Amino acid sequence: MKEHKEWIGSAEITSTKWEDGETRWTWKIVILSSDPERGSQTIVSRVFDEYSDCVELMNDKIQMIFIHNTESGFPFNEKEAEKRFNKETYTKKTANVFTGEVA
Repeated sequence: MKEHKEWIGSAEITSTKWEDGETRWTWKIVILSSDPERGSQTIVSRVFDEYSDCVELMNDKIQMIFIHNTESGFPFNEKEAEKRFNKETYTKKTANVFTGEVA
């Protein structure tokens, strides 16, 4: 039985320099759902002292979404993913990465 499918709308890691001079890390993931009642959901992590811990737990949450989709009848399509990965460009316009100017 198929349930709702989830997509990752965005995922980001943020660093913040605290008053003690140390840098701490958090992650934020926006999850989109095919279920209109669920809509989108933003998950913000706790604060991490180590960047590697932050990345590891963010990866765990991404894996949980993958597992949810597989168990809900939406398995990962490796051939489609390979096509997306090998695609040369996702836009017809080019932009200067430093200024953001579109050519």
